[in-house]
Amino acid sequence: MLGNTNVPLYKNKDFGAIEKFHLLLGPACNMKCRHCVQIPGKKIYNRFSSKLSLKVWELIKNYISYCFNNPPVYFKTRKFIFWGGEPLLHWEIIKDIVNRTKNEFGITRNSNFRFFIISNGLLLNDEIINFINETGIEFLLSYDAPYPFAVRDYVSDEICNKVRKIKKYFILASCNAINNDPLLAYYSLKQKFPEAYDIDVNPILMQTPGISEDIYNFDWNIIRNNLKKLRIAAQMDNKFALNLIHSYYLVNGQANPLGVNIAQAIGIVFLNCTLDGNVLSNHNSFDLVGTVNDSLQRLHENSCEQLMLLKSPECKTCRHLDICGANICKVNAQDVNNRYYACSNYWFKFYDILKMELCNLTKPLSDEDRIWYQEQEEIMKDQIKDFLNEGQRYEREHTRLPKKLTKKGI
Repeated sequence: MLGNTNVPLYKNKDFGAIEKFHLLLGPACNMKCRHCVQIPGKKIYNRFSSKLSLKVWELIKNYISYCFNNPPVYFKTRKFIFWGGEPLLHWEIIKDIVNRTKNEFGITRNSNFRFFIISNGLLLNDEIINFINETGIEFLLSYDAPYPFAVRDYVSDEICNKVRKIKKYFILASCNAINNDPLLAYYSLKQKFPEAYDIDVNPILMQTPGISEDIYNFDWNIIRNNLKKLRIAAQMDNKFALNLIHSYYLVNGQANPLGVNIAQAIGIVFLNCTLDGNVLSNHNSFDLVGTVNDSLQRLHENSCEQLMLLKSPECKTCRHLDICGANICKVNAQDVNNRYYACSNYWFKFYDILKMELCNLTKPLSDEDRIWYQEQEEIMKDQIKDFLNEGQRYEREHTRLPKKLTKKGI
């Protein structure tokens, strides 16, 4: 659903069904998470403007004006998302854009539109929190768990307490491969952040070159049990488990004949832009598809061409195309020869196990499964307690890895 297609993007007035505008403020971050999907891009994109260009502001203004007057098509609201790296390193730019919006339109949000910040929260202070609350910005804390320090720097209880002062905050969590247990992550974070509007758990970590090998030493018995636990929870009408299975594993499994998720292309639902006017293929990558001087139609065509190039030729004959949708390599991961790759042995094994559990979704829940799940719930109670005490353990052990882990895995 493209809007005006023949004018430069920054002069465009019709944005169709574009409902997520990511403004990439810069690749710099104050954390060094070992699983970061932006690692490849940061190595090649080392020049970045820190000033908001006039053309980008015109684009932002036109987009927000359109959002205020046009209800969303796919999502609950149209979103303008401040993105990084770490966005709070560019707080003055965020504040400037939000204040300009208030001066231009008299408001900073309405029923169709919201500002969002996706952040690790380390730089939160009273001034930032007050501004966020006064202007209605919604805050998404990137908090990978459990255990977060297995792959990233420690996020202290002090920082978490600051997040809780924000009127509307969400939690974004990715389960790294060491502890690929989305159900445990959800329950743990629910206890840590009981006031959160939503907790979004990404159940599988995107495999990216340059990440320490210990993250990818899988114990397939553990992963099999975690997927089984998720499936049984869904059968027992657990809302989180049901939503997760449908959103990640079923809806996204509708592959089109080209083996490309065209909805990811620029101009359909998403738009990703830098401060200096470069348009990016994906908010997690630094691959260019054009600039704000290009038309929306041209940017869309470039994005589709790039998506096609990213796909491995094997995708079309892969036994898991039906559930993957050839969308795994959307983070533009490259191998040592600078060629894009789509899959690994991990994905084949993971989807084999997943499909077995999805087939069991339609079968009656057995007494044996019920008993097994009750046992798992008891185990999770202790694991959640362990997670809630992670701060003390981190400071005591001075390590990012849980004590039981070694570089050889679990």
